[in-house]
Amino acid sequence: MKANLFLILIITFCSGSCALLKKSSKTEFTDAFYIQHTDSSHSKVYVDIADDDLRVHKTVANTHLADTSLAPLIFPMVLQDNTQMLTTFSRHTFDADVLTIPLKYRPARKGMAPQLNTNLNGALYLGYRTDLYRVNYEKSPLGKAQRNINHFGFSVGLFTGAGNTAINTYTTTNPAMPDYDGIVWSRGIAGIIAVNRFTVGISSGYDYLLDRNRKDWMYQNRIWYGLAFGLNLN
Repeated sequence: MKANLFLILIITFCSGSCALLKKSSKTEFTDAFYIQHTDSSHSKVYVDIADDDLRVHKTVANTHLADTSLAPLIFPMVLQDNTQMLTTFSRHTFDADVLTIPLKYRPARKGMAPQLNTNLNGALYLGYRTDLYRVNYEKSPLGKAQRNINHFGFSVGLFTGAGNTAINTYTTTNPAMPDYDGIVWSRGIAGIIAVNRFTVGISSGYDYLLDRNRKDWMYQNRIWYGLAFGLNLN
């Protein structure tokens, strides 16, 4: 009963954190300092979004001060001519996220064949993140060009959280073990890739069974490999 209550609290906390993170999604191209990459160079700039225009201001000696004495480079929503405007903006930040790991692959252990588990898991994730925003224009049959922004994100970091796993005579060394779902504490490393609003990643970690049968569980503190999804990259 206590174990079930513990898992419910973890899931509730993760769900609440996810709702909070949605308010500041890093998939959105917003007003901020970025590194602008062109074919020949890169420089620190400040992007100001006003009236559907992207206004790119140079900074004073690569500081956190926008140089308002110079006219900004403007990326309008629609171009009326065939001018080619293509550039990429990048930003590096520390990332706090909520992960779910729906698939875990456990290597063979003590005569047990490799396992692919689909248990409920939730984890808090901290990592270092790079976001890329590619701005280009797609031409229409009318000769106009609509501005298009694609987002790509890359993050590597550590996670910790809770989940459940099947405990029975097959997954333990105790032939009299009853069948039940045990609560495990997970920790490990994950790498995440984001393309626009879709995120997916791979993870590797260890599980620690929290009840008294931990010494009999075959996978106690044994490595596993998993598929990870970010519920919302902040």
